Amino acid sequence: MIGNKVKQSLLLGCVLLAIFPLSSGADAGASALDYTVTYRGVFSLGRDLQIADVNITEQAPVEGVQTARLDVTSAGYPDVESLYPIRYRFRSWTNTADGDLVGFETYQKTSKLRHRLYVRDGGARDVKRLDPASAPGREALAQLDTGNWPLPPGAGEVLFDRLSLLAAVRDLDLEVGRQYELPVTNGKERLRYQVTVERSQNIAVAGQPVAAWKVRFDGLEQNDRGNWEAAHRPIFIWFSQTPERYPLRADNRHPIGLFRIELTRLPQLQAVARRGS
Repeated sequence: MIGNKVKQSLLLGCVLLAIFPLSSGADAGASALDYTVTYRGVFSLGRDLQIADVNITEQAPVEGVQTARLDVTSAGYPDVESLYPIRYRFRSWTNTADGDLVGFETYQKTSKLRHRLYVRDGGARDVKRLDPASAPGREALAQLDTGNWPLPPGAGEVLFDRLSLLAAVRDLDLEVGRQYELPVTNGKERLRYQVTVERSQNIAVAGQPVAAWKVRFDGLEQNDRGNWEAAHRPIFIWFSQTPERYPLRADNRHPIGLFRIELTRLPQLQAVARRGS
């Protein structure tokens, strides 16, 4: 039913839903959000099929470092578990002063285990990779968790990973027609993300209409000739029009089908539809 293509699309969609508090928007009391991942396409015979759960948590800043964590699991879905169990964990550490990336961790356990840690080093690739199981990797993780990692310089261009990208977008002035471009690293290379606010509309969240901004994300990477080209198909995320800018839903369309990630219940959010919508 699912394989590498499904896994890769699910992974990308979940990463782009990651969030954590902002200095000028998020509710400090909103420590966790839960989402459900639904797939519809050739492997589900065109029907909606729930395949995984997503949980996003945040921790209070420690020594100027903010930590976000995203977990994805198919444990609650026996059909998926029997064919292709999914376990993902992502963590991101950022400077609370400006949102600049300090480090990020990726953990993927499906048929194989891939566990990686990246920290800022100011080099040509922006970050260096460490083995989390090695002594330097364990030490770096301990430093990041306690806020003792040296923060990157405050001057120059602020850089994001895909998790902290969402926090940056939530802090932008979202109005229909506005477009932004933000630098992002995936650990191997520098990417550019074009962020476009496409429309204002109401969407249903847990059965309630919520006014939202529909935002398009286009990831760009450089090819061997140095030209920028699409890194993946556009991803669409709907943000609440409240000051918190909660991500409510994400759509990731793939040749094999649609992946939709939806908030399962509303946090302390004014679930009021926009007049005239």
